[in-house]
Amino acid sequence: SITTERLHDRDKSAWWLVVFYLVPGVLGQTAKGTWFAGSAGTVLHYILALTAFALTIWGFVEIGCLRGTAGRNTYGPDPLVWTKRPG
Repeated sequence: SITTERLHDRDKSAWWLVVFYLVPGVLGQTAKGTWFAGSAGTVLHYILALTAFALTIWGFVEIGCLRGTAGRNTYGPDPLVWTKRPG
């Protein structure tokens, strides 16, 4: 739920979790299976493994390092803006 809130703060849907978590996992498992398929399998293994690694790094930067959108976005007001309540 924390990563979903963080993605919403970045004005992104929680569906991005599929790209950042599920896809690298599937690519990693596929890469393991191609390792023993000869030289073409070795090349495919490295391509899949590097793609999975790149998606993981992208997710880390997107969720953990970048600032949220300034002001209100699709998912609500900026949580860092203090609003003065009447009364």
